[in-house]
Amino acid sequence: MGVYVILQKNNVIAASIIQAAADERIREVLTQMFGKTKRGDFMFYLRKLSLKDDSYRALLDEVEQMRMEFMKELLIQKGMQQTDLLFKPSKIGTSIVAFLLALAAWFVLQLGGVAPFRFFHSFYSYGAGLLSSLFILRSIGDFKWVGFFKRKKGTVFAKWDTVLYSPLCFLLGTAILMIMLLRTA
Repeated sequence: MGVYVILQKNNVIAASIIQAAADERIREVLTQMFGKTKRGDFMFYLRKLSLKDDSYRALLDEVEQMRMEFMKELLIQKGMQQTDLLFKPSKIGTSIVAFLLALAAWFVLQLGGVAPFRFFHSFYSYGAGLLSSLFILRSIGDFKWVGFFKRKKGTVFAKWDTVLYSPLCFLLGTAILMIMLLRTA
């Protein structure tokens, strides 16, 4: 079985190297990786065997890692950027951010008069100003990674930040500012 895996890997690489353009090589690699044998898809049977035997699981992991690395190299040759994460948020960090956003939503409900006031009036004015400033500053960004004026473009996050996250933060910041001004007027 191990010899067949090595032959399959070598066939994938050899067939893709023959082609000249990166698009053709990528297409050939995908055809080789997901091609059918006389009895069906080789990887399907390897996955099935890996459920029963851990040695096949290790072999499957090795084959899939090799083909993913090879495809990554082809995509980089084609001009796609390698998207390393700036940081990977922990579950605790994500939970804290979710809690703070829920707290901000509760505060806006209080400020808008949907829920009765729990604190003194000046707390809402200063708090709304601070919250509005935070959202608007987030939409402007740090001039490198996030915000409307970021320099780092071309990643998936940068695209979504431009299309969704920054406009949403600007909208939230200005809406909170408007609620605060209408509430205090």
